[in-house]
Amino acid sequence: YIRPYFAIQTWCIVPIFSVVVILMAVVLAVTGTVLVANSDVCLGGESKTPEGFIEIILQKAGLEGDAIEASNYYIVNSCTGEYSRKVEVEKLLTELNEGIDGIGSLKTMLESDPDTIRNVCGMSVARFNELTVLIN
Repeated sequence: YIRPYFAIQTWCIVPIFSVVVILMAVVLAVTGTVLVANSDVCLGGESKTPEGFIEIILQKAGLEGDAIEASNYYIVNSCTGEYSRKVEVEKLLTELNEGIDGIGSLKTMLESDPDTIRNVCGMSVARFNELTVLIN
């Protein structure tokens, strides 16, 4: 009973297994090469580049105005060139930081001399305490 088992294993199973392993290695190599080549193919647009493909997608999506300008700045042009909203955002950040500094100064004044500020602003103690809680 053992002799036929070894004969089947030696002449059928091991050769079939070896052929399958070799075929799988070939298929893997071909598939990997095709996928890498396909990822670098220029897909579309007037420029026939991946960026052109992104432009086509944005046009098909119906995006206009700021969305197109932002995508052109960040995606297509790799953050080079001009983006009108960038200046506005930087200005807003500067103003927010100045506001935070102002609130810090107000908090310091409230903590250092609360009676004078309450008298100058004509606030009741309860309203003053509400303001202090909001700032903290």
